[in-house]
Formats: sequence, structure tokens, C-alpha cells
Amino acid sequence: MLYYKYILKGGLMINQTIFSVAINEARRIAKEDITKTQIGSVKHLLFGEQISMQSVSIKFGKVFENMFIEHIKNHNNFQLGDIGVQKTSQEKKKDFDLVFIDTTLNTVYYRELKANINLDSEKLPATIEKVKFLERELSKKYPTYKIDSGVLCPSVYSLDDLGGTKISNKPAIFEKGGVKVDFAHDLFSILDIHCTKDQFYSFFKELGQIITQNTRSEQNE
Repeated sequence: MLYYKYILKGGLMINQTIFSVAINEARRIAKEDITKTQIGSVKHLLFGEQISMQSVSIKFGKVFENMFIEHIKNHNNFQLGDIGVQKTSQEKKKDFDLVFIDTTLNTVYYRELKANINLDSEKLPATIEKVKFLERELSKKYPTYKIDSGVLCPSVYSLDDLGGTKISNKPAIFEKGGVKVDFAHDLFSILDIHCTKDQFYSFFKELGQIITQNTRSEQNE
């Protein structure tokens, strides 16, 4: 595991913290009861019992959030804001995915996490409206701060990686609605996390191996 070694041998302490969280989360997921493909499905017919990738994706959704939260907690220039379900000024309950404050720039960052930005014609505009609404809420809460809001797609390193894919137009649709889309590298830059594209994709593929190998080991026992 090349990038795993990078983390433990010579990687910056900042990177050790954030990526160690991901490794521990992958190990935890691997030990959990992950949904398997069932008899009666074509996947089961062709490949036998396999772990459900959809199940893994759902479980892994919070991992990105936990990685960034842990980093923010351990960085001198950042403070974690109120996250999770919060009551708004209109007495509505809304879920704030990631909120943190840069005390040196007097800026509040809010990101709505979407590991998959291939949203349908209902979910995409609903996400845009949610981001705009929560940005207004944060402006009321932090009247002297700049509010930097948007959607974060942490499963893609940078916008360039979407070239030629079926979702390459999604960021532009968000932007047209007045909401920007950031990718992993964008947030890494804000949080002073040093990670190249190759390191990023190699690392997460290794996390996938942790999950699948541990699950297969349990199946063979």
C-alpha cells in the first residue's frame, strides 16, 4: 500500500491526521454487516454473493465529512462551526454538512457534501435552494463575516477530471443557479492539506481494498 506508507513515513502531520481517520473508518466499515447481493438478482447469478457497492457508498458518505472535521479541529487557524441538524431562524430544521471558520480571513465556509453530483432534475435545484437558504442563515448568524458557500464533491480530485464524462455539465448547472461546486483539491487548498491527484486516487483505491479484502476474509472463514 504505497500511499499508506507515505502517510506513515514522511507525510506531513496534517496529512497523517486526516488520512488516518479515513483508514480507521474503512476498517470499521469492513467489520460491519455490509449488504450482499441476493439470489434472484442478475449480479448474484453472474458473480455470486458480492458486497453491495451501493451499501458501501452509503456507509462511506460520512467518512469524507469526518476526515475534514478532524483536520479542522486540529488546525490553529480554523474553528468548527455548528454542524448537523440545526434549527433555523424560520424554526425549520436543516442539516449543515460542513461549516468552519477561518479566523485569519474572517470567513465562514459552508459546504454541502455530495459525493455524487449526478443529481436528477428535482434533487439538483433542491440542493441549490438549500445551499442558498443556509448561506442566508449563516449571514444572519455571522453578520461581520464573509460567507463562502457551495457544494463539495469530495469523490473527485478536481474539475478537470470530469472532462468527457456524463456529469461534466453538472458544475455549470449549479453555477448557473448561483452555487459553486468545489472538489477535493479545492477544499484541500483552503485547509492547507497537501495531497497530489495521484496520491488522492491511489489512497482511496487502497481504502476500497481494505473494505473488500476484509469482507472477503470474513466470507471465507
